[in-house]
Order: sequence, then structure tokens, then C-alpha cells
Amino acid sequence: MATFRYEGVNLAGEKLRGEMQAADNNAVADHLHRLGYMTVTTRQKTATWFGLSRDHAVFGSARPSTGDIAFFTRELATMLQAGLSLEPGGRRRLSHVGDGW
Repeated sequence: MATFRYEGVNLAGEKLRGEMQAADNNAVADHLHRLGYMTVTTRQKTATWFGLSRDHAVFGSARPSTGDIAFFTRELATMLQAGLSLEPGGRRRLSHVGDGW
């Protein structure tokens, strides 16, 4: 048996996340269904290296997920709206332009 990470949602919109031992993704989905949840995602947990999951890019070998890209984009937008410059020292150089910054 392998360890699977799962996410489910019920009709009330309540989310359920966790891990469980199962033979395959279908067994995880069946378990969630018996609990009254629809399966959103199931993914087999990968082996770890020094406590880091292989799901995380240690040496740039793993591709970012759609969720990772969405999270990064939201965080970048927040930082830019707060006035963070992508160019080191850019804020200093633009300080003489006016009070708009």
C-alpha cells in the first residue's frame, strides 16, 4: 500500500484534506465517497529526502503545479501593489519623480 494525499468537498462546501494508506487512487475516492465527500484531488505521496518531499523542487527538477503558479502570481501582485520594485534600487532612483510612489 502507498500513502495518498487527498482533498474532498461535501455538499455543504466543507473541505477535507489529509493522507491515508490505500492501494490506489480509486480506493481513496471510495473512502471519501463513504464519508460523504466528493473527491477533488488525490495524489500519491512521494518519498522524502531529508524531510523534504520530492513534490518540492530541491534542485529544480520538479515542475511547479498550477496552484503553485497561482500562489506565486497572487503574492507577486500583492508585493507590486505595495510598492516593491523588481529591480534592486529602483525605488531609490524613482523617489525623485514625485509623491505618486
